[in-house]
This record gives sequence, C-alpha cells and structure tokens, in this order.
Amino acid sequence: MLRIFKEHSNQKINVIWVASYPRSGNTWVNTVLKRAGKNYGFPQDNNDVYKILAEKGKPEVCSAVREKYADNPCSVLKTHSPYNPESELHKFGGISIKNTGFIHVYRNPLDVLLSYINFSRGQYQNYRNTKRYKRGKYKKALFIDILDFQHTYEIDEWKSMSLDLIPQRNLDHALDYFSDHGLDIKTLSDMAGSWITHIESWKKAHLNMKGFSIRYEDCLVDREQFVTGAEFFKFGREDVLNALEAFNKKVREFSSSGSIFYNKMEAYYFFKYFSRGAIQRFMDKNEGILRDNGYSSLLEMI
Repeated sequence: MLRIFKEHSNQKINVIWVASYPRSGNTWVNTVLKRAGKNYGFPQDNNDVYKILAEKGKPEVCSAVREKYADNPCSVLKTHSPYNPESELHKFGGISIKNTGFIHVYRNPLDVLLSYINFSRGQYQNYRNTKRYKRGKYKKALFIDILDFQHTYEIDEWKSMSLDLIPQRNLDHALDYFSDHGLDIKTLSDMAGSWITHIESWKKAHLNMKGFSIRYEDCLVDREQFVTGAEFFKFGREDVLNALEAFNKKVREFSSSGSIFYNKMEAYYFFKYFSRGAIQRFMDKNEGILRDNGYSSLLEMI
C-alpha cells in the first residue's frame, strides 16, 4: 500500500492524528499504540509528520485501523500542529488528506513549560544548522527572553544544566514571560501556536470528526485512559495495557538514567521549581483559562 502513495499523484488517504502541544505526552501515547498494534499491521517505522516532511517521504498505511475508518488507505500520524478545519494539517505532494479521527493529549501549562525548558537541553543541538540558530534568534529567545539569563549558553554547557541547577529566579521569569505572552513559548510558536490556541483548536475538531481528548495527568494514574483511543483500531484493551506496561518499564529505566526526554513522568511537579509567588501570579492571570480547559483543581492547590 505504501507504493500506492508514491505512484499515484491523485491518491487520497485518511489520517488519524495523535496530536498534542509539545511536551504533553504525545510520544508516550503514540508509542504505546504502535506497540499494541505491532501484530495487527501498525507500522513500526517513524510516523512523526515533521520528520516525514523533512525527508520528503510519504505516510505509511496503517492496516491496524478498523475498516469503518478506512474507506481510503489510512495512516496514523503524530503532530504538534493546531487543528484547522479550513485546511489540511500537513500536505504531502500529490496526496489528498482526509482528516478521519484524532487522539488529542493535553497537559497543564506549568508542567509543559518546565518540561520544555528541560527538553531544550537536547533539542538545542537540533537547531545548530538552522538559519534561526546561526543568526542567534533561537539562543536569544530561549536564554535571554524566556529565561532572563545575562548570556547565552553553548550546546554542551546547556545540556549539562538540569532543572535543578537553574536558579529559581530564572524559572520564575520564564513562567511570568509565558503568562504575559498568552501561554506562547516563543521557540515553538511557528509549529504549535500557543498552549491556549492549540487546545481550543482540538476542542473544535470534535465538530468535524471522531476524536478523543485525554489528559496527561489522568494517564499517569488511570491506565484505562490509553484504551480510549483503541476505538480506531483492530487491537483491544489487553493489547494496549500490555504495551503500556512494557513501555512504562523502559520509561522508568530512562528516567533513572538521567534521560532528558523522559525526565519526570510526574503530574504537577511545577511546585518544586517555581516560587509560590510566581505560581500565584500565574493562577491569578490565567484563572479563567485554567477553568475552561479542565484545570480548575490547580487553583485549589496553592
């Protein structure tokens, strides 16, 4: 089926999106689904839409999708883009996309910000060859604007700087900056928009196609959250739960070895890093946003 995409310029495919704002659990959920569907025809190769586009590749057909969602060949793709009902999320040359379904994962914005700052230690080196990096824009955005350092860091130096080594004053500045700029992380804007616009866009996606929204925090305490998205696939509950247990074991090993990608796997760990004053300012300014997006409980934690 993959050959079809390459040979016919008018090919139409269905897509089920695994979507999230960056650092919200997308890779976790996506990997569990891939493991659960391994024996049902779920492709084990890369399905990150940005890597596929960068390599000028084509989406791979996922034969693990149930027939009711596959009137055309169907792919399952991972994205961090907001949903836009007026246009295709991503375009592949010669292929028409039909948005068929989605699994949207979301996470509270304070943990998202911390996770992003930590993840930037690994992401930073990926920017080395970009125009933005060479012109100093990425460095300035991350180190000067967001974190309020007096100088920028080089890759190896920043990679060794864990969250525990960043002064609280700088983390508090990052939280204030995040809040003052509409929950928009400057270095992620082009890809993902702001945390607010991203979540709001996927709420609207429910009007146009079948979809499920799950919270990262709920996934940590309730394994059944992962089963929700299995509605789209031929595999079942036990396949998902077994895949989850196997993958979580690996995640625990990554975390204990100091992994940057799977650093915390915790909910509401922002209390350990931001000051109470900074958290209060954030809550006061974003109370309505938090309530509207299912995080009213955060307001009661401070």
